[in-house]
Amino acid sequence: MALKQRLLVRSLIAATIFTTCYIGFNSFFSGEDLTDINNKIPNDIELPKTVTDQTFELNNGVDDQKRIIQSTAKNELPNKPVTANDIFEEVLVELKSKLRSSNEPLRHPIMGPNKANESLRTQLLLAMEQEPDLVDDLLVEFLNAPNSLLGRELSSVLSQSAQPKVQQAALDLAFDFSLLDEERAAGLIMVSNMKQIDGRTRDRILEHIDSRSELTSDMQQFSLMALKPAPSSEEDYTRVHATLSRTMLTEDGDVRRHSVYQMAQWATKDSDLVPVREIALNDPDINTRARAIMSIADSKMKSKNNRQVLWLVANNSGEPPALRTYALKSLSSYTLSSDELANLKVLKSQIAAKPN
Repeated sequence: MALKQRLLVRSLIAATIFTTCYIGFNSFFSGEDLTDINNKIPNDIELPKTVTDQTFELNNGVDDQKRIIQSTAKNELPNKPVTANDIFEEVLVELKSKLRSSNEPLRHPIMGPNKANESLRTQLLLAMEQEPDLVDDLLVEFLNAPNSLLGRELSSVLSQSAQPKVQQAALDLAFDFSLLDEERAAGLIMVSNMKQIDGRTRDRILEHIDSRSELTSDMQQFSLMALKPAPSSEEDYTRVHATLSRTMLTEDGDVRRHSVYQMAQWATKDSDLVPVREIALNDPDINTRARAIMSIADSKMKSKNNRQVLWLVANNSGEPPALRTYALKSLSSYTLSSDELANLKVLKSQIAAKPN
């Protein structure tokens, strides 16, 4: 009896366990299969990254940032400014190279530099204006070869700067340093191309002319050409006029011609032009007369004495037609009466009809 009861209890326990497992299993899979379950798993689930992956990405980010910073720093660095010295050196090298490969003959210094190099000369001048000390370098280059193609080019630039040290260096070359007339002429012509000189330069040139040390006509002319107008006192003007009055009487027509021109340039009143007017009417050399007439015509002093000389030349049938025509054109800058205007037209017709 007891055995039957134990067997019955065991059977009931086994049945209970089986029933529980069966119900749980059916409940878990009811209405869904494995495919449906897999479909419910999101595809974009990010799995945790390993420490190695995270370190690799961090290093890449740092490298990229370094590259960005370096690139930005390079782009933001200011460009090195181009200085006047840089321009000066580059242009001077270019000018020298151009002249070395040139077939241009070396002409007389009075002919000046080649117009084809004007742009380079302008750049040198602008660089000197920005950095005045560059004039020392240019002077050294010029003094090393004043009678050369490069010397012609640099002389033009230096004459436009007209700094006092340039004036003195040019005169040192002409009066003291060189024994060659070609080099001395280069120094004087540089000064003659300046618009104005200073008092010291004026005095040195006057002293040189008064010394009568120049033996050739060319060097005497170049000395006179260098005597450009300068700020002067009444005493200075008197000295200049005395010197020019003497050189205007020389037998050399070329020297007289330059003396006449300079006398007109230095004139401050109408009476200063008296010797110029006399030469315009009476000098035996036609070129000297022509220079005197041109000097009177170009004078800022529109005096009745100047106008009278121009009328005398225009009416003189013995003068060359070109000279008479120049006098007539110069008269057009004066205020003329109706009778004078009529006479002007008649003379123009007569001169035009006369063969040269």
